[in-house]
Amino acid sequence: MEGRILNNRYKLEQKIGEGGMAVVFRAEDQLLGRKVAVKVLRPQFASDTDFVRRFQREAKAAASLNHPHIVNVYDIGQDGEFHFLVMENVEGIDLKEKLKKEGKLSVEESLEIVSQIGEALALAHRNNIVHCDVKPHNILLTEDNGCKVTDFGIARAVSSATLTHTDSVVGSAPYISPEQAKGDRLTSSSDIYSLGVVLYELLTGRLPFQGEGPITLALKHIREKPSPPSLYVSGLPSYIEQIVMKSLEKDPENRYPNAECLLEAIESAKEAFLEERAEKWGEELSVDEADTQELPHIKDYLNNQKDSQPERHWFDEEEDEEEDEKKERTWKALISIFSGSRRKKGEEKPPASIDKPPEKKVQPSENKFGKYRYLIYSAVLLILVIAVGWSIFSWYMDVPVVEVPDLVGMSEEEVKEKLAEYQLRYVISGDQPHNEIPRGSVVTHFPQPGTSIRASREVRLILSSGPMWAEVPDLYGITLREAEVILSAAGLSLGDIEYEFDEEYEPNTVLRQSPESGEEIIAEKKINIVLSKGSEDDMVRLPSLTGLTESEAEARLAEMGLNIGEIEREESRRFRTGHVIGQNPGSGTPVLEGSLVDLVLSSGLINEDQAQVYSPGIRVPVPEGPEEQEIRIEIEDINGRYTLYEEVHSPGDRVFQRAHTVGPTIVQVFINGELAKEEKIGH
Repeated sequence: MEGRILNNRYKLEQKIGEGGMAVVFRAEDQLLGRKVAVKVLRPQFASDTDFVRRFQREAKAAASLNHPHIVNVYDIGQDGEFHFLVMENVEGIDLKEKLKKEGKLSVEESLEIVSQIGEALALAHRNNIVHCDVKPHNILLTEDNGCKVTDFGIARAVSSATLTHTDSVVGSAPYISPEQAKGDRLTSSSDIYSLGVVLYELLTGRLPFQGEGPITLALKHIREKPSPPSLYVSGLPSYIEQIVMKSLEKDPENRYPNAECLLEAIESAKEAFLEERAEKWGEELSVDEADTQELPHIKDYLNNQKDSQPERHWFDEEEDEEEDEKKERTWKALISIFSGSRRKKGEEKPPASIDKPPEKKVQPSENKFGKYRYLIYSAVLLILVIAVGWSIFSWYMDVPVVEVPDLVGMSEEEVKEKLAEYQLRYVISGDQPHNEIPRGSVVTHFPQPGTSIRASREVRLILSSGPMWAEVPDLYGITLREAEVILSAAGLSLGDIEYEFDEEYEPNTVLRQSPESGEEIIAEKKINIVLSKGSEDDMVRLPSLTGLTESEAEARLAEMGLNIGEIEREESRRFRTGHVIGQNPGSGTPVLEGSLVDLVLSSGLINEDQAQVYSPGIRVPVPEGPEEQEIRIEIEDINGRYTLYEEVHSPGDRVFQRAHTVGPTIVQVFINGELAKEEKIGH
């Protein structure tokens, strides 16, 4: 595709990204002379009207939005079989790449990024558009530290009341909302959930749920409560954690209804956080108001004195004493500032001047000492600061380093005893259901086991609240798809599925279930069901497709009202590239009309030694004799021995088979179990 010019205008220069539906190229708009990004629908989907319709929906939805934090869409087009849209080219990385580099972001930066995303979603929600795929990969970071939301690939224009949906679930499993995972109707609140996941990841550097596959993750979004982010972020303000947890509520009614409401909460949190930080810094760095006002006057005074006063001698006693007193007052003020003494709130302001002590005649030697008193004060202060700082640092660091033990599964009493051995403390941060760990025992903790920390530090625990119980719903008479959704909503999952013929119920309708409806069981326990296969008269038996080409197999299935399902490819001992070497269901299996049959096609003969390949044709005339005679053809080559053909025939029939063999080959023909013919090839 690189180098191709679409519609005689957009020259594709370099692939810069790809998704499930499309590939994105950096391109040049040759008409306007500018760089753009062109998203081209993948060729394998171009012939699929549903995918094309989804792609066009993306273009129209995105083009209707104009906002600084949304990637602009300039053009929508088609060039032959290629459907594409032209977008603003954003220089920079996406938010996921930033997270990979930095691990997690600061609270302030996290709130700022989510605020900008929220502004973009607020506009979309006002236009009845739900993004449906909010994730860091779809957030582009600009060079001026801004961000832009892109990829409305599964965005859907909705009416003010409802959102239509299909049986397919679209979205990214780590960020998908519970209702999206269940295939329910979506609202703007679904985007709020996904944005809550993003905020959680920005703050903690990890996702709220971990899983081995998309199904596992989707079920966790439906059933499990996320661990509070404060478990991983020490000192996270509670009002920020509340925003995250409210956004991640399972029930959409309990979340922020739209992005504007979330934005209000985030802006309030940003203000509160900045105020708290300012107050904290103020307590550490602020000085007395009166002293602060004196500082510039001291500096000016000293500079003016240096410039305007005539040169003095050591024994001009009267003038030296006056200067010494002023310097003494100056350095006392500075010492007061840096030693932390300041007027408390409500305390009266000290007098602006200090009465001079009674004049005292000093000897020259005393006066020399007096001139350096302010230097002595500074030295003493510096020594005190260093001594106190060193004492604090030594106290903090003079603690042994220990490894956090594994506390998972322990009771609180066991945790207390175990941590005492390591001179560590603990605090309980919350609880969550667990079907295996007893109530009150540790489900997880932070820092994780094996982490090195200093003794006397704190370990935060999440305890088990015990197993989650669920009532088994009634599945009788509903479809398999409906049963899956209902079980997921109840915190249960589907177990074994059996099939049997039934004259009354349509195929894939639930006939029986175990356990029965109404029983109380531990959540996540599997529910076994029996589905109807429909009437036996509606079934067809699958033929053997082995040895046919893909097109021949497709034609054979079409004659029976069947379709090809998934296709896999692997090397074969018997068949050349493109021929069927396996099928599922197998030949002879009764299936419903319209069913899908998965095929395994040969990707080529196994030939590791690059030996000679032969394709002998084998003819067998069935001799006179019994009415039923078994004809069996066996092949032996460097890949081993296998049966090429085995069927029963009548006298006078003629059998023809073509084999594909590798290296020296032996062909043997058996009639009724006795060797009738043998031929060697390549020996």
